[in-house]
Amino acid sequence: MKPWTIVFYLTLCISTGLTSVSFAAPTDVDIHFESSPPSHLTYNDYPRLDEVVLQALNQTGADWRMIDWFTSALYDINVEFKLKQQVFEVIAKQKTIASKRYHDSWFYWAQLRRSLESLHYAKRIFQTIDPDAIRLHLSLNPKLSGNWLITLKSTPKNVLVLGGVKKPGKQTWQPRLDARNYVQTAGLFDQTISKVIIIQPDGKVEKHPIGYWNQTFAEIAPGAIIYVPLTVEELPVIYPNDRSQNPNDLVVELLRNRLP
Repeated sequence: MKPWTIVFYLTLCISTGLTSVSFAAPTDVDIHFESSPPSHLTYNDYPRLDEVVLQALNQTGADWRMIDWFTSALYDINVEFKLKQQVFEVIAKQKTIASKRYHDSWFYWAQLRRSLESLHYAKRIFQTIDPDAIRLHLSLNPKLSGNWLITLKSTPKNVLVLGGVKKPGKQTWQPRLDARNYVQTAGLFDQTISKVIIIQPDGKVEKHPIGYWNQTFAEIAPGAIIYVPLTVEELPVIYPNDRSQNPNDLVVELLRNRLP
């Protein structure tokens, strides 16, 4: 091949994105472990998840036997997490309309907004990060590229109660205590509500009956969120997009992506 041909070929490859020379973008992983300062791992290739988790345990000095893998999680921070702002806009509409209609729920929508503002969020990947489990299934052990966050947790001691209650916040987790006990302690706003939503620490969403007529015991794991749905106001036709979205469902999805 003549020299001028080589130059032309390289120029063409670069301009069209066909170059065979590739430069691996680094993989950056932030590590949060409650018993040590935040740390950071950087790779020049694409490590598998189990490799990253094992190095995170080593770097933080965390004892893997003390890690609660049900609560520990992987978050994708490659893109901006926009759901928080969307939820806040929907809550604002619900509060405004409820207030104009003199419905008491306006207060609880406003209170929920304050509770949600005090939390932090990122896009969670809903799978275990237990290296013993993920290395057995290739689909659970992807190669990582870009920016990620791994949170390592010991077993929590609380549950978080939010939504239609007078005293939202954390309560001490107790074995064999069901959702009805927690929401009654928090001061249930609507005594006629029959079910509440449980977001288990792994992100799984469940509906637990709490009415005296339908109550059955269902286990709640430490670290879970108990969300009491609020009455949804029917929006005017000027909000066609919002009318197709259930505000309570959006709140639940946001809470599934809560950072510890």
